[in-house]
Amino acid sequence: MIEIGENGLELVEKIYTKFSREIVSTKTNLRFKEKVNKKVLSDWSNGRSSIPIWVVRDICEEFPHLKERILEKVERLKLFRSQEVHLPKEEDAVLLAEIIGRHCGDGSCSINGSDFKISLKEHPSLIEIHAKELKQLFGINTHITHREKFSEITFRSKIFARILTNIFEIPPGKQKTRKVKEPSIIRESGINVRIGFLRGLIDTDGCIKKSGVLSFTTVNENLASSVFEILSQLGLHPIFVREGKRKVFQIRVRKSEVPNFLMLVGSKNERILSKAVRVRETGGLPEKGTACRENPP
Repeated sequence: MIEIGENGLELVEKIYTKFSREIVSTKTNLRFKEKVNKKVLSDWSNGRSSIPIWVVRDICEEFPHLKERILEKVERLKLFRSQEVHLPKEEDAVLLAEIIGRHCGDGSCSINGSDFKISLKEHPSLIEIHAKELKQLFGINTHITHREKFSEITFRSKIFARILTNIFEIPPGKQKTRKVKEPSIIRESGINVRIGFLRGLIDTDGCIKKSGVLSFTTVNENLASSVFEILSQLGLHPIFVREGKRKVFQIRVRKSEVPNFLMLVGSKNERILSKAVRVRETGGLPEKGTACRENPP
C-alpha cells in the first residue's frame, strides 16, 4: 500500500493543476504497488506515465474530505495519444454490456506501439447506432466508412482499448476470435446485463436462416456455451450444434421461438429485424434470403 503523506498529496495536487487533462489509467495490478518509488512518483507528476486508478482510490480513502474534489477531476479521463473518454454510469450497465458484446462478436482492437485502433464491421443500421451509443456512453468520436455490403466504424483510443482488454478481457489482435469469452464482470452480473451482452453478440454474429431459424455461429466454444446458457435461462430451448472437423459451433433458436427471442432479447440490427418480419409474414425466406452476412469482414 502506498503511504499517502502530505508530500504525496502535494504530488497529486501538482499533477492535476499542472496538466489541463487528467492522465489516469485503469491499471489494477496490485503487485505494482510494491514497485512504487521516487522515479515512479516523478513520472506521474511530469506526465511521463499515467496514474493507476487504484492510486486515486487510495488517496480518496486516505483523505475522505478531498474525495469529492479528486473524483471531480477524474470524471473525464484522458491519456496521451488518446481522445477524451467519459466513464459510463452505473445505470448504463446493460448498454455497456451490449457494446462489449458487439466487440466480442465482430469487433477488433489492434495495438501497434502507441497506436490503439478499434473497429467494428456490420450492417449500416447497426454501425450508425453503435456510433451514437459510443458517443453517449464514452464521449468518443468515430469515423464511419460505408462499403458495398457493410459499413465499418473506426476510432483510436488508448483508454478504450484498455477497457476492452483489461476490464472486459477481450484479447487484442487475431487471437480474439478463438480466445475471447463472456467477460467475468458481465457473467457475474444480473440477467439483464447478460441479455445486453447477448443482444450485442447476436446482432453481429447472428443471422436468420431461410427456414426462419435464428442462428449464432462461431469457432469459439466458450462464446457458444455462454449464448446457449443465457438463452436457456430465458426459458427458450436452444439447440447446440458442433459442425464436424471444422470445429464450428452453432446455437439455433427454433423458428417458433424467434418471436419470444425478439421480445426477451431484441435486436438493433436491421439485417436481422427485416428478415424476422418477413418470416412472420410469409412463413419463410427465399433461397437467397438469409439474414446471415454474405461477405464476412
